[in-house]
Amino acid sequence: WTTEKDEIYGVPISGVVHGIFYNVDLFKRLGLPVPQTWEDLLYIAQIIKNAGIVPFANSAGNTQYDLSERLFVTLVPNFTGGREGRKAYEEGKRCFNDPGIVATFEAIAELQPYLHPQNLSLFQSGKRFVNGEAAMWIGGSWELKTILKENPNFEWSAFLPPPPSG
Repeated sequence: WTTEKDEIYGVPISGVVHGIFYNVDLFKRLGLPVPQTWEDLLYIAQIIKNAGIVPFANSAGNTQYDLSERLFVTLVPNFTGGREGRKAYEEGKRCFNDPGIVATFEAIAELQPYLHPQNLSLFQSGKRFVNGEAAMWIGGSWELKTILKENPNFEWSAFLPPPPSG
């Protein structure tokens, strides 16, 4: 990792990417495109729910990890201005109760009806996704081992969390 002046200040032991995994076969069966906006994502989640399928394998029930490390960290860049927004918080130019942070928590609240209704551990939610019991799973590249190990024949893909319109 480097500073703005390309001075090395740290060597990471790993790097992760956050995103939304999705069940390719299920999306094809329901005729769903990969969502391009936040509004599209909520619309698609409702279609999936109306079809009697759990939209997201994530559960907000059993630990705060799903809410903080998966949902919040995955969604916050889209509601706070990405890299430039992050820099504004680091430099003290923005407060952590500004409209971007509030919008992130509002987005998490909008997802609540589409999360798995049971209190699941991370392992359980991952199994629900790879076994086709949920259409999507918010997570990151660290989940690849679980997906590939649990169901190597599962047809999945991933997309970036879509930003709000505009």
